[in-house]
Amino acid sequence: MSDCTCFVCSKLLVDPRILPCLHTVCRSCLEGRNPPSNNQGSVRCPKCLRTFPVAAGALTTNVHVDLEAKVVQALAKMTDARHGTACEGCRYDNPSNELAKAFCADCNEMICQQCWDQHKRHLSLKKHKILPCGAESSEALRWLLRATEYRCTSPGHEEEEWSVYCNTCSRLICQSCALQSHKEHQCGAIDAVSKTQREETVASLSRARETMAKLKLAVEDRRATAKEMETNAKSVTLAITAAFEELENALKQRKNALLAKLETVVKTPPSATAVTLQEKEFERAYKELSDYSETTARILQTHTDVEMLALKSLLPVQLQAAIKTCESAQLCRAPHNSAVLSLDTTRLLKLIQQLGEVEECSPPHSTWTQSSPETPACMNTPHQVRVETRNPTGEKLTGGGLQLKGELVHLSTKSAVMGEVEDHRNGTYTLSFTPTTPGSHQLRLTLQGEHLANSPSELYVNRDYTASTPVVKYFTIRAPSFIAVRNDSRELYVSNDLVHVVDGEGKERLAIGGVGSGEGQFNGPQGIAIHGDVMYVADRYNHRIQKMTVGGEFLQAFGQGQSAGVCVDPKSGRIIAANGQNNVLVFNAAGTLVQSISGSTSGGGSFSFPHGVAVDPQGNIHVAARKSSSIKVFSAEGSFVRAYGNLIEPTGIAIDRGGYCLVCEMYTSLVTVFDPNGKLVAKIQTCLLKQLAVAVDLDGSVYVSSSDDNVVVKL
Repeated sequence: MSDCTCFVCSKLLVDPRILPCLHTVCRSCLEGRNPPSNNQGSVRCPKCLRTFPVAAGALTTNVHVDLEAKVVQALAKMTDARHGTACEGCRYDNPSNELAKAFCADCNEMICQQCWDQHKRHLSLKKHKILPCGAESSEALRWLLRATEYRCTSPGHEEEEWSVYCNTCSRLICQSCALQSHKEHQCGAIDAVSKTQREETVASLSRARETMAKLKLAVEDRRATAKEMETNAKSVTLAITAAFEELENALKQRKNALLAKLETVVKTPPSATAVTLQEKEFERAYKELSDYSETTARILQTHTDVEMLALKSLLPVQLQAAIKTCESAQLCRAPHNSAVLSLDTTRLLKLIQQLGEVEECSPPHSTWTQSSPETPACMNTPHQVRVETRNPTGEKLTGGGLQLKGELVHLSTKSAVMGEVEDHRNGTYTLSFTPTTPGSHQLRLTLQGEHLANSPSELYVNRDYTASTPVVKYFTIRAPSFIAVRNDSRELYVSNDLVHVVDGEGKERLAIGGVGSGEGQFNGPQGIAIHGDVMYVADRYNHRIQKMTVGGEFLQAFGQGQSAGVCVDPKSGRIIAANGQNNVLVFNAAGTLVQSISGSTSGGGSFSFPHGVAVDPQGNIHVAARKSSSIKVFSAEGSFVRAYGNLIEPTGIAIDRGGYCLVCEMYTSLVTVFDPNGKLVAKIQTCLLKQLAVAVDLDGSVYVSSSDDNVVVKL
């Protein structure tokens, strides 16, 4: 959806109003959703659904969007006029419907030749801004409409353009209003007030982006915490399941053992065999007696006296013999073994009901420090972190066994190095990391699944400058002078006649400025410094420093003299420039000179022909002067601190995030590296003929410019 389209009605914005959430809506759409009878002095944004304590009618008009919508509308009208469009100015009076020939910005209408001639003759219409068909373009219409729209709304001043801003009333006014109804108010010229507003907005935007970065880290942290909680829940679930499976297996094994024991008790010979034999003997005797009894009963019922007497010698004899045999058998209970179960489940059931507990575990309080805070982290070198645990009341824990994890994540590549944990069993732990990649990292420390205080935190890992360094041709350009790195986009800014913006692959993306003395033009641009979205360029032969956006929009010019190198203190926002008059000038963020460090400073701090300047993490100013053999260091207040190095005509200087200082000498083809204390670390060979400047990015990559070689190399 276009910026000129209302997201409520999906049409071009009409009388657009901007809400405190910075969303823009047609006034009619806004009032339709927030009628005066219902909103009670508040308005709800239809897009983000947030409510603000302001009436819809009191919202500010979005002047820029209003103009752009009218430009789009006018451009559409003029495009349609190519195919024949009737005049809007005389459509009610001229039935012939003359074709439109031009667009009148004041009338906001397409007009025919007759109406156009009438505009030229009529006194009240002569000043109307008219654009003929065929000459239409967005820029032409934008200029035309600005001339008509950006006018005072006060009665009697309709012909005057806005030129003043009243801070008291917070509104745009004309010069006449400033001299009359607003003469007691705090007013200022539009360009001056806008300049201040832009600077404040740029500063706020920079802070907003810093806060966004912190919030992003917080979101990642909470996401990681949620994942850790989920992992913890799964781990406890597995532990519970495993414990009860073990109990179930133990109970099953015991059950099988008891059943086996029962088998041995009740089925062991000879008692089991004797019982079985008796059982069979009794069954046989019972069957035999049963047969005799049934047959005898049947004979008694069916035989006559004669027939009975015929069987007298057999019938009672056999039956009595069977009875005698059964009566003589051992009918008493046979001797045998019995089983008795001794199992009291009552106590066991109570123990099972109380077996185990799942509790919420608050992690112990803890503090952590880097074991050697004075030694910056360096790639391929172990870096240690010491963790001390305490209970919630602050008392130091004396045991060990807590789950401590550490992870070092590179912010660009997202590669991670896991820490090796040493449990000292006295409440303290040591984590050791050996980073393999230089640059900004995120240090994440968790104890019992919870992040420690100030975790995650940022840790900068210095490059190993002693390692073998290949020299790569990065960007070819005629006579490059100074260079600077924009860290958030990994872009390189290079000055020669202009300022060239080079992307991360060494290809030019943009050329800023032109040759001259106007705003945004250069005459011998030298040092470049980038602070957030703002760029400072030492415009040497125009005797000024230009403040611009990183995209090349001019913001301000300040300073004096022929400056060379320039840098910005990231903490204070102060601009430091090496001036050709053998001094270093310090300006505040508004461009006002607040300090001058003279090259004739006594006590070893003197320097001559300052060329490069840099600020270390402590805010000290380092000066590389061509006619001085050492780097001079001054405090933020301008006092000489120390000198270091034994150099030949040093020109460029850069300090990385870890405090390591890199200095290039003009004709030695060397880049010399010093640690934060000024101790020599390494000398890197570049094979360049005339080195002018050096820069280092967040990942530890070093860039050197050579005007004679027409190249910028990457180390």
